[in-house]
Amino acid sequence: MTLEERLNETINQMEERIAELEEERDHLRHFVPWTDHVILKEDIPLGLPVPRLEIVWDHEEGSMEWTARYRLVYGHLLDDIVLVPLGQTKVSGRMREPVDADGTIDLPFRDGAHLHHDCEHLNLRAFVRYGSHVCEIEAGVTPISMRPWKAPTT
Repeated sequence: MTLEERLNETINQMEERIAELEEERDHLRHFVPWTDHVILKEDIPLGLPVPRLEIVWDHEEGSMEWTARYRLVYGHLLDDIVLVPLGQTKVSGRMREPVDADGTIDLPFRDGAHLHHDCEHLNLRAFVRYGSHVCEIEAGVTPISMRPWKAPTT
């Protein structure tokens, strides 16, 4: 076998392996779609700092299932905003919005603990959001403490 034939054979094997891995990736995405990164051209217009850690609550109208998405938000070199999923908590049977009377927002236990730990150790500000309600987590304060967020005025 000539060098060119061996090279072509190796290239064909690598292309087949790449196709297999892409198929496996697509198959896995079907089971865990929340793990895909999201790229935005601009951030949510709430005046929140970038980079940051955040938990965002959402749910479909009429549903009793709520989802809290824990993610890292950072600015990419191409001026895009990238949302990197770090965790997700689903809550079923919830009847009310996660905003309390004092303006604070409920935190899911596990992801809330991770958010609190990570913001201190990564030196990033941390937020929890539901719709237009936003609270900032105070790093280094135990038990977990938060205060309603007010965007800075310019």
